[in-house]
Amino acid sequence: MNDAFNNTYIAARQTKTTASDSALCTGLRNAITPSAASIASVAKM
Repeated sequence: MNDAFNNTYIAARQTKTTASDSALCTGLRNAITPSAASIASVAKM
């Protein structure tokens, strides 16, 4: 997953367009959300 995220980040930085920034934000949310859910489920134990 990190390689895919890094590739998305690099592509976004290279093109520097609004669409790329939007894609980068979406990538960040997708990367963070599972971790937050995992932390929440662990906290409930």
